[in-house]
Amino acid sequence: MVIATPASTHYPMIAAALEAGLHALSEKPLTLESATSLALCQLAQAQQRQLMVDHTYLFHPAVQRGRELCQQLGPLRYGYATRTNLGPVRPDADALWDLAIHDVSIVNYWLDQRPTAVAAWGQTWLQPQTQQRFPSGLRDVGWLRLIYGSGANPYPVAVTMHVSWANPDKQRRLALVGDRGTLVFDESPQSAPLTLHRGQFQTQTAPFVPNGPQVEELAVASTEPLKQMCAHFLDCVASNTPSPVSSGSMATDLVKIMEAISLAAETGRQIEM
Repeated sequence: MVIATPASTHYPMIAAALEAGLHALSEKPLTLESATSLALCQLAQAQQRQLMVDHTYLFHPAVQRGRELCQQLGPLRYGYATRTNLGPVRPDADALWDLAIHDVSIVNYWLDQRPTAVAAWGQTWLQPQTQQRFPSGLRDVGWLRLIYGSGANPYPVAVTMHVSWANPDKQRRLALVGDRGTLVFDESPQSAPLTLHRGQFQTQTAPFVPNGPQVEELAVASTEPLKQMCAHFLDCVASNTPSPVSSGSMATDLVKIMEAISLAAETGRQIEM
Protein backbone atom coordinates (compact mmCIF):
# COMPACT_ATOMS: atom_id res chain seq x y z
CA MET A 1 0.00 0.00 0.00
CA VAL A 2 1.17 3.54 -0.80
CA ILE A 3 0.46 6.22 1.82
CA ALA A 4 0.42 9.71 0.23
CA THR A 5 -1.48 11.69 2.84
CA PRO A 6 -0.59 14.46 5.36
CA ALA A 7 2.11 13.39 7.81
CA SER A 8 -0.24 13.58 10.79
CA THR A 9 -2.31 10.72 9.31
CA HIS A 10 0.57 8.36 8.55
CA TYR A 11 0.69 6.35 11.75
CA PRO A 12 -2.87 4.93 11.81
CA MET A 13 -2.93 4.33 8.06
CA ILE A 14 0.45 2.56 7.91
CA ALA A 15 -0.38 0.53 11.01
CA ALA A 16 -3.66 -0.60 9.44
CA ALA A 17 -1.87 -1.61 6.24
CA LEU A 18 0.78 -3.62 8.08
CA GLU A 19 -1.79 -5.30 10.33
CA ALA A 20 -3.66 -6.34 7.17
CA GLY A 21 -0.50 -8.06 5.94
CA LEU A 22 0.39 -5.42 3.35
CA HIS A 23 3.78 -3.94 2.57
CA ALA A 24 3.80 -0.14 2.99
CA LEU A 25 5.46 2.73 1.13
CA SER A 26 4.93 6.11 2.79
CA GLU A 27 5.67 9.69 1.88
CA LYS A 28 8.17 11.44 4.14
CA PRO A 29 8.30 11.92 7.05
CA LEU A 30 7.36 8.48 8.31
CA THR A 31 5.48 10.11 11.20
CA LEU A 32 5.91 13.27 13.28
CA GLU A 33 7.05 11.35 16.39
CA SER A 34 9.96 8.95 16.73
CA ALA A 35 7.94 6.78 19.13
CA THR A 36 5.23 6.10 16.54
CA SER A 37 7.85 5.64 13.81
CA LEU A 38 9.64 3.05 15.93
CA ALA A 39 6.33 1.32 16.67
CA LEU A 40 5.65 1.01 12.93
CA CYS A 41 9.11 -0.50 12.36
CA GLN A 42 8.48 -3.04 15.11
CA LEU A 43 5.06 -3.86 13.66
CA ALA A 44 6.52 -4.35 10.17
CA GLN A 45 9.13 -6.72 11.59
CA ALA A 46 6.51 -8.66 13.54
CA GLN A 47 4.30 -8.94 10.45
CA GLN A 48 7.30 -9.77 8.23
CA ARG A 49 6.27 -6.94 5.91
CA GLN A 50 8.41 -4.24 4.34
CA LEU A 51 8.12 -0.60 5.43
CA MET A 52 9.83 1.95 3.21
CA VAL A 53 9.68 5.75 3.09
CA ASP A 54 9.87 7.92 -0.02
CA HIS A 55 13.00 9.95 0.61
CA THR A 56 13.16 10.51 -3.15
CA TYR A 57 16.46 12.38 -3.21
CA LEU A 58 18.31 9.26 -2.12
CA PHE A 59 17.34 7.83 -5.52
CA HIS A 60 18.39 10.92 -7.49
CA PRO A 61 21.29 10.05 -9.81
CA ALA A 62 23.12 13.30 -8.97
CA VAL A 63 22.88 12.59 -5.24
CA GLN A 64 24.06 9.02 -5.73
CA ARG A 65 26.98 10.17 -7.88
CA GLY A 66 27.77 12.90 -5.36
CA ARG A 67 28.30 10.37 -2.60
CA GLU A 68 31.01 8.72 -4.69
CA LEU A 69 32.81 12.05 -5.20
CA CYS A 70 32.95 13.35 -1.64
CA GLN A 71 36.40 11.83 -1.11
CA GLN A 72 37.77 14.06 -3.89
CA LEU A 73 37.09 17.14 -1.77
CA GLY A 74 39.85 16.35 0.72
CA PRO A 75 39.20 16.94 4.43
CA LEU A 76 35.75 18.51 4.71
CA ARG A 77 35.40 22.00 6.19
CA TYR A 78 31.71 22.86 6.10
CA GLY A 79 28.50 22.65 4.09
CA TYR A 80 25.51 24.82 3.24
CA ALA A 81 22.08 24.44 1.65
CA THR A 82 19.13 26.59 0.59
CA ARG A 83 15.64 25.29 -0.20
CA THR A 84 13.07 28.05 -0.76
CA ASN A 85 9.87 28.51 -2.76
CA LEU A 86 6.46 30.20 -2.53
CA GLY A 87 4.43 27.23 -1.25
CA PRO A 88 3.16 24.67 -0.87
CA VAL A 89 2.27 25.42 2.75
CA ARG A 90 1.52 22.39 4.93
CA PRO A 91 -1.23 22.41 7.56
CA ASP A 92 0.32 19.90 9.99
CA ALA A 93 4.11 20.38 9.85
CA ASP A 94 6.38 23.40 9.55
CA ALA A 95 8.92 24.32 6.88
CA LEU A 96 11.72 22.63 8.81
CA TRP A 97 9.93 19.28 8.76
CA ASP A 98 8.68 19.68 5.21
CA LEU A 99 11.80 21.06 3.52
CA ALA A 100 14.94 20.64 5.64
CA ILE A 101 14.41 16.89 5.96
CA HIS A 102 15.36 16.58 2.27
CA ASP A 103 18.79 18.16 2.75
CA VAL A 104 19.39 16.42 6.08
CA SER A 105 18.80 13.07 4.36
CA ILE A 106 21.20 13.97 1.52
CA VAL A 107 24.00 15.14 3.83
CA ASN A 108 23.60 12.06 6.04
CA TYR A 109 23.81 9.91 2.91
CA TRP A 110 26.86 11.70 1.53
CA LEU A 111 28.76 11.63 4.82
CA ASP A 112 27.41 8.23 5.92
CA GLN A 113 26.83 9.82 9.32
CA ARG A 114 24.12 11.37 11.42
CA PRO A 115 24.68 14.74 13.16
CA THR A 116 25.97 14.78 16.70
CA ALA A 117 24.32 18.11 17.54
CA VAL A 118 21.75 20.47 15.99
CA ALA A 119 20.72 24.09 16.42
CA ALA A 120 17.76 25.81 14.74
CA TRP A 121 15.67 28.97 14.73
CA GLY A 122 12.81 30.27 12.63
CA GLN A 123 9.82 32.58 12.23
CA THR A 124 6.07 32.08 11.88
CA TRP A 125 3.69 34.36 9.97
CA LEU A 126 0.95 32.36 8.28
CA GLN A 127 -0.07 29.79 10.91
CA PRO A 128 0.94 31.13 14.35
CA GLN A 129 -1.65 29.10 16.25
CA THR A 130 -0.28 26.59 18.75
CA GLN A 131 -0.47 23.01 17.49
CA GLN A 132 0.41 19.68 19.01
CA ARG A 133 4.17 19.24 18.55
CA PHE A 134 4.44 22.89 17.35
CA PRO A 135 3.85 25.19 20.38
CA SER A 136 4.97 28.31 18.46
CA GLY A 137 2.89 27.52 15.39
CA LEU A 138 4.16 26.32 12.01
CA ARG A 139 7.40 28.08 11.08
CA ASP A 140 7.39 29.52 7.56
CA VAL A 141 11.15 30.02 7.47
CA GLY A 142 13.96 28.32 9.32
CA TRP A 143 17.70 28.16 9.64
CA LEU A 144 19.55 25.23 11.13
CA ARG A 145 23.08 24.10 11.84
CA LEU A 146 24.03 20.44 12.00
CA ILE A 147 27.34 19.33 13.49
CA TYR A 148 28.81 16.07 12.19
CA GLY A 149 31.55 14.21 14.03
CA SER A 150 35.05 14.41 12.67
CA GLY A 151 35.24 10.77 11.52
CA ALA A 152 38.08 10.72 9.00
CA ASN A 153 38.23 14.54 9.20
CA PRO A 154 40.66 16.39 11.47
CA TYR A 155 37.71 18.43 12.86
CA PRO A 156 33.89 18.34 13.01
CA VAL A 157 31.89 19.53 10.01
CA ALA A 158 29.15 22.15 10.38
CA VAL A 159 26.38 22.28 7.77
CA THR A 160 24.02 25.27 7.71
CA MET A 161 20.62 25.21 5.97
CA HIS A 162 18.01 27.83 5.10
CA VAL A 163 14.48 26.73 4.22
CA SER A 164 11.24 28.59 3.54
CA TRP A 165 7.91 28.07 1.81
CA ALA A 166 7.24 31.83 1.89
CA ASN A 167 9.98 32.98 -0.49
CA PRO A 168 9.29 33.40 -4.26
CA ASP A 169 13.04 33.17 -4.96
CA LYS A 170 13.04 29.44 -5.68
CA GLN A 171 16.34 27.80 -4.81
CA ARG A 172 17.34 24.20 -4.26
CA ARG A 173 21.09 24.07 -3.77
CA LEU A 174 23.37 22.08 -1.47
CA ALA A 175 27.17 22.14 -1.24
CA LEU A 176 29.96 20.47 0.69
CA VAL A 177 33.29 22.29 0.98
CA GLY A 178 36.63 20.55 1.39
CA ASP A 179 40.20 21.82 1.30
CA ARG A 180 40.50 20.74 -2.35
CA GLY A 181 37.14 21.83 -3.74
CA THR A 182 33.37 22.14 -3.40
CA LEU A 183 30.71 19.68 -4.55
CA VAL A 184 27.42 21.34 -5.53
CA PHE A 185 24.01 19.74 -6.10
CA ASP A 186 21.77 22.33 -7.76
CA GLU A 187 18.25 21.76 -9.09
CA SER A 188 17.78 25.14 -10.77
CA PRO A 189 16.98 24.78 -14.52
CA GLN A 190 19.89 26.99 -15.59
CA SER A 191 22.49 24.92 -13.71
CA ALA A 192 24.05 21.50 -14.15
CA PRO A 193 22.66 19.25 -11.40
CA LEU A 194 26.09 18.26 -10.09
CA THR A 195 29.30 20.28 -10.33
CA LEU A 196 32.72 19.94 -8.77
CA HIS A 197 34.51 23.25 -8.18
CA ARG A 198 38.16 22.29 -7.90
CA GLY A 199 40.50 24.68 -6.15
CA GLN A 200 42.82 24.96 -3.17
CA PHE A 201 45.53 27.12 -1.69
CA GLN A 202 49.02 26.28 -2.88
CA THR A 203 50.26 26.37 0.71
CA GLN A 204 48.58 26.36 4.10
CA THR A 205 50.70 29.28 5.30
CA ALA A 206 50.75 32.93 4.25
CA PRO A 207 50.58 34.12 1.56
CA PHE A 208 47.51 31.99 0.71
CA VAL A 209 47.79 31.77 -3.08
CA PRO A 210 44.78 30.12 -4.78
CA ASN A 211 45.33 27.30 -7.24
CA GLY A 212 42.26 27.20 -9.53
CA PRO A 213 39.33 27.27 -9.41
CA GLN A 214 38.15 24.96 -12.17
CA VAL A 215 34.49 23.99 -12.57
CA GLU A 216 33.64 20.51 -13.82
CA GLU A 217 30.08 19.61 -14.77
CA LEU A 218 29.65 15.98 -13.82
CA ALA A 219 27.73 13.50 -15.92
CA VAL A 220 24.78 11.85 -14.20
CA ALA A 221 22.30 9.27 -15.43
CA SER A 222 19.00 10.59 -16.79
CA THR A 223 16.85 8.31 -14.63
CA GLU A 224 13.71 9.58 -12.87
CA PRO A 225 14.21 9.42 -9.05
CA LEU A 226 10.57 8.65 -8.26
CA LYS A 227 10.54 5.81 -10.78
CA GLN A 228 13.77 4.45 -9.32
CA MET A 229 12.35 4.64 -5.82
CA CYS A 230 9.18 2.76 -6.82
CA ALA A 231 11.18 0.06 -8.59
CA HIS A 232 13.38 -0.30 -5.51
CA PHE A 233 10.32 -0.73 -3.29
CA LEU A 234 8.97 -3.46 -5.56
CA ASP A 235 12.34 -5.23 -5.39
CA CYS A 236 12.23 -5.08 -1.59
CA VAL A 237 8.70 -6.48 -1.61
CA ALA A 238 9.64 -9.28 -4.03
CA SER A 239 12.59 -10.36 -1.87
CA ASN A 240 10.87 -9.38 1.40
CA THR A 241 14.05 -7.66 2.60
CA PRO A 242 14.44 -4.17 4.10
CA SER A 243 15.61 -1.34 1.89
CA PRO A 244 19.31 -0.59 2.33
CA VAL A 245 18.59 3.00 1.23
CA SER A 246 15.30 4.24 2.72
CA SER A 247 13.98 1.72 5.21
CA GLY A 248 11.61 2.43 8.04
CA SER A 249 14.51 2.36 10.51
CA MET A 250 16.46 4.95 8.49
CA ALA A 251 13.33 7.10 8.27
CA THR A 252 12.85 6.76 12.04
CA ASP A 253 16.37 8.06 12.58
CA LEU A 254 15.51 11.10 10.44
CA VAL A 255 12.39 11.68 12.52
CA LYS A 256 14.57 11.67 15.67
CA ILE A 257 16.82 14.30 14.06
CA MET A 258 13.81 16.43 13.09
CA GLU A 259 12.48 16.18 16.65
CA ALA A 260 15.82 17.50 17.91
CA ILE A 261 15.70 20.32 15.34
CA SER A 262 12.18 21.28 16.48
CA LEU A 263 13.30 21.26 20.12
CA ALA A 264 16.30 23.43 19.26
CA ALA A 265 14.09 25.93 17.41
CA GLU A 266 11.60 26.02 20.30
CA THR A 267 14.15 26.42 23.10
CA GLY A 268 16.98 28.30 21.42
CA ARG A 269 19.45 25.67 22.63
CA GLN A 270 21.85 23.44 20.76
CA ILE A 271 20.62 19.87 21.16
CA GLU A 272 23.11 17.04 21.48
CA MET A 273 22.09 13.90 19.63
